[in-house]
Amino acid sequence: VDVIDDDDDDVKVVVDADNGDGVDADGDGDGGVEERVKNCDEDLKAMTSSLEQLKLKFASLRNNMFVVEMLRARRQLKEAVSYRDNEATSSTLASYHQEEHLRKEELFSRYKNRARHANISSERVEEFINSISDLRTKRYNVHRKLDASKKIEGIPANGFDASIPSSPTKKEGKGGAFVFGKPTNVEDLQIHLPPLEGIDGDALKVFDVNVNDLFVADSDVQLQAIRKIRKILSKETSPPIQQVIDSGVTPYLIQFLLHNNAELQFEAAWAITNIASGNSDQTRLLVDLGVVPIFVHLLSSEAPNVCDQSIWALGNIVGDCPELRDLCIRFDIIPTLVNTIRSGASVSIMRNAVWCLSNCCRGKNPRPNFDNVKICLPLLGELAVYGEDKDTSCDALWALSYLSDGPNEQIKEVLQMVNLRGLIDVMNTSRNLLVPALRTLGNIVTGNDVQTQACIDAGFIEKLRELLSDSSQSSRVHKECCWAASNITAGTAQQVRTLIGSGVMEVVFNMLSNASHDVAKEALWTVSNAASNGEFDIRVALCRKDVFAGMGRFFVCNDARLVSVATEGLKHIFDSISPDPVMMEKVTKIIHETDLIEKMRECNADRDAIDALLAVMGF
Repeated sequence: VDVIDDDDDDVKVVVDADNGDGVDADGDGDGGVEERVKNCDEDLKAMTSSLEQLKLKFASLRNNMFVVEMLRARRQLKEAVSYRDNEATSSTLASYHQEEHLRKEELFSRYKNRARHANISSERVEEFINSISDLRTKRYNVHRKLDASKKIEGIPANGFDASIPSSPTKKEGKGGAFVFGKPTNVEDLQIHLPPLEGIDGDALKVFDVNVNDLFVADSDVQLQAIRKIRKILSKETSPPIQQVIDSGVTPYLIQFLLHNNAELQFEAAWAITNIASGNSDQTRLLVDLGVVPIFVHLLSSEAPNVCDQSIWALGNIVGDCPELRDLCIRFDIIPTLVNTIRSGASVSIMRNAVWCLSNCCRGKNPRPNFDNVKICLPLLGELAVYGEDKDTSCDALWALSYLSDGPNEQIKEVLQMVNLRGLIDVMNTSRNLLVPALRTLGNIVTGNDVQTQACIDAGFIEKLRELLSDSSQSSRVHKECCWAASNITAGTAQQVRTLIGSGVMEVVFNMLSNASHDVAKEALWTVSNAASNGEFDIRVALCRKDVFAGMGRFFVCNDARLVSVATEGLKHIFDSISPDPVMMEKVTKIIHETDLIEKMRECNADRDAIDALLAVMGF
């Protein structure tokens, strides 16, 4: 029996009636044809069944290998980021941690709102810090500094009476320190006042301020004295914050916050706000004096300007460091701010309140307790997408970007409160809203495959293509887009195919070769993650001249981490195509048109992996 397999995979059976010697096998003249055909059919079915089983086993083995590769890649990346994958870097670990500590201190100081100046001006500055990306890993910090002064509305002629005692009794803790805790009533709002003998009456005379006027019985004289202090603290350059503190008047300024005269409260709150805009030691002094619960209480003030200024001061304190941020959160600042906004607050109060909420949500070392801050999610989702004031929407979007930067459970909570389609549409309304909205969506696609798919279904990939194809967009926007795309390519094979079919990868390939280094390295992660997906058709789609040429630039960039990423990506590609001689010949021809091999041979980093890859590539 001759079994012939033609091009259409149909099996043809050719049966000879004799055994080759001209004699029938069974002597009945038919040569036993039917029985022999039946046996062949059974053998063929057995072979087909065995082949199917082998295919299933091969597919299972391939999936297992892919999982192992992914886990190994993640482990290597984690080790690289933590500086444990290279013994040569161990000597720099101590200095690195010291630099990180100083950087984090600077980070929180930049989030603080500068002093409220006497002149009328408004400026918002956004700063971005480059960081390391990873598979499904968010890796950014946003430095934002708000340097703004708002126009002062007219002070109401009649101050409010909140039944606040004008002379609170002292409440001292161990060593005379102020003891603070969540106030249950206004009587709990007490500060530790030093003796009047400790006041330096001459300390501020150089600024034409007589601090003794604070202690006269005439409220008009007191008001003028506080106003003078506020004005010198409102200087745009080098305000004398420390001189005011050294004079010893700060506790008494805080005492005026408890006065029943709204004008005195407002001027004192303004002066204290500018002290809170100083360095961390100056801000902490105010906290130690018990100013936080007092300002939280004043959020319910009937005088709008007092409420507004209290929010501003709390925003400075919250933005100083994680410790003070968490302290303010323990005083229920978040639900109080949410209620203030929902009560129909003015635009000025709403802007400051949302900015303060944004500071409450920010920070990674440590992060704020999500259970304590998620109460503001519904409000932030509304203001981010449907808010009429762009400044308010911008701060709401930044807050969402902080809250979406977390584990999958946290991302799930954000998804329940945010309209993804609206989040994509809001990018078209203002350039100031583009980056925080893009960052929020980029965070969400770092979640699980279902969360990533939710963004894809909302049209995120189409928006990425639009932004990446727009040459007028800044390199920072293109970098954010490539980072988001790299997290999508770390998803399922179908999600990667959707990205390829949309045309996004076409633009990413171009940026891999031609964009700035910061953008190109995110494009490299996008390509490398796609190559690690394990599907043959995806890896074949990456076999392009611009991809190989773009990867070559990273073998001469003196960045061992990026060399490793490029090497891993190429290894995944050639692991798939090397068994196919035709495909290998085609790809080899493409590589000869680039200088990839020369750059790989000249690279000194990760030599063992590169040499092994060159052997697989046939070079």
